[in-house]
Amino acid sequence: MTVKHCFFSLLIVLLSFISLQAYSTNLPAYEVSSAPFKLEHFEIEFYIDATEKMDFETVQQQTFTPARNNLALGLKAPVTWIRIPLSNTSSKLKTVYLHFPYAFHNNELTLFSVTDGQAPKQKSIDFSKQGDQPWMYRGNAVFDIEIPANEHVTVYLKSVAYVSQWFSLQLYDDEQSKRALTGLYTDVSIIIGMLLALTIYNLFLFLSSRLFEHLYYACYLITAGVWIGMTYGFFADVLNVYGPASHNGFLSLILMPIFLLLFMARIFETKKHYPVEHWLLMAISVILAINLIFGVFNLVGALKMATALAAMMMLVSLSVSLSMLFRKHPLAPYFLLAHGLFIGFSVVSVLFFNGKVAFNYITSHAVSIGILLEALILALIISYRIRILQKIKDEQSALEQLASTDPLTKLFNRRAFTDTTSQLMAQAKYTERPICIALIDIDLFKKVNDSYGHSVGDKVIVRLAEELQTQCRLEDLPARFGGEEFIIFIPKTSLPDAKAFVERIRRNIEETLVITDSNEEVAFTISIGLALVDKQYPNLEHTIDLADQALYLAKEQGRNQTCTFLELPSESKKQANTLE
Repeated sequence: MTVKHCFFSLLIVLLSFISLQAYSTNLPAYEVSSAPFKLEHFEIEFYIDATEKMDFETVQQQTFTPARNNLALGLKAPVTWIRIPLSNTSSKLKTVYLHFPYAFHNNELTLFSVTDGQAPKQKSIDFSKQGDQPWMYRGNAVFDIEIPANEHVTVYLKSVAYVSQWFSLQLYDDEQSKRALTGLYTDVSIIIGMLLALTIYNLFLFLSSRLFEHLYYACYLITAGVWIGMTYGFFADVLNVYGPASHNGFLSLILMPIFLLLFMARIFETKKHYPVEHWLLMAISVILAINLIFGVFNLVGALKMATALAAMMMLVSLSVSLSMLFRKHPLAPYFLLAHGLFIGFSVVSVLFFNGKVAFNYITSHAVSIGILLEALILALIISYRIRILQKIKDEQSALEQLASTDPLTKLFNRRAFTDTTSQLMAQAKYTERPICIALIDIDLFKKVNDSYGHSVGDKVIVRLAEELQTQCRLEDLPARFGGEEFIIFIPKTSLPDAKAFVERIRRNIEETLVITDSNEEVAFTISIGLALVDKQYPNLEHTIDLADQALYLAKEQGRNQTCTFLELPSESKKQANTLE
């Protein structure tokens, strides 16, 4: 062999060595011979293809960067190559399984396995294609890699992300792979289940109360659940939806804060009481809505803008929350706590999706954690608001009751009686059943007051009121008409039956004794005037006037008796009928 031939042989060996060095990895190969084989925390190498066009041979010659197997690279690494060296020192062929749990948000995955001296083996998942995909299991990519006996294999994985590049890789043998695939997405399922329960509860609250804060909160929970389900694999797991088919679900990320802002406006009643804060909430809602419409036509562009808009939304919502806190709104501290947690975890999530923080469970699931914590505290706000509204309602009812009730007897007062019975009288002409009005007066009440004092007079009034409440039916309406005078609205009762009814009251009162503080027994009687409502021309005031004339007759005839309008002298009845 000549010197020339030796030189060329040495050059070829040197070039071959340089070429092998370019293709080699700086990491030690992971030994797969032992069983069980399970790698969940290990080193990899990655390379970002900025051109997005490099072929496999070109990529092999690039310089890779060491990193952990859980990695977030952000928006500027849409095409990333991952390299993992494997070694089998046993005398048998070994098969290991590379798991990519978050494959569902990718556009494409391609795996190359390179064995020394052999052509690379290639396996690809194209998410743009519909139907079953090989190496996909419930949104989780699982590539089987064969490593011959006493051989080294270098694995290259090409990950083409839809928007943000983030991934977590694991290596298992067959048994460990099966175990890893059981219980996938259990944590996300629990979160979505809790959000669904809160959604159903608030939809029922909205249907029963018609308060729109419940509807806005339910819509916020729905959009949050959709976003979590799409981002963390729930829909890939349950519905087998992933890749481009699932990407429109990410519009919920833009829609979610709109409902949260509308919810804020309702619970703080900004439209009614705080116009500046209301304008800010509505302005940012409109901007988000415009971006949502833009996202229908350009989802990637809308999601890239969502980061800046999310920061703007958080600034506005936080400012309004602080304003409500300074104004001492009772719900402000709770909302500020809930929204503060959401904002804190959202900031972590934004940093994660932009590749600014390390990959771990909290950073990768930050938004879902923040949403769940906020949703639970907002549910407490909903409950607290319901309690406040119920308290206000009870106070209003109490005030209405005080306004319509006689404080001594607890019967309706004259105004409440008139308001209530006027409506009933208006319906009288459309019914065939008679209605009567009874006017009752305590006989010689002034004498009772003068003889025994006003406290005994009050006892007499209360005793008569108790008798009326005891004897009246549910449909009857007794009231204190003024002083010692009472009135009863008696529906569905003829004049003779009404007279028998009030006569029973009169006789019971006649047999009643009121005991004074000095143990004296005081007897009293009542006189009653009764009139029948004219169904053709029902008029409350006119009927009361007729009953008053009948009462006057009962007093003229000696008191302690019941008279009806029909028992008046003919001339008096004729005069009374002309009062309308």
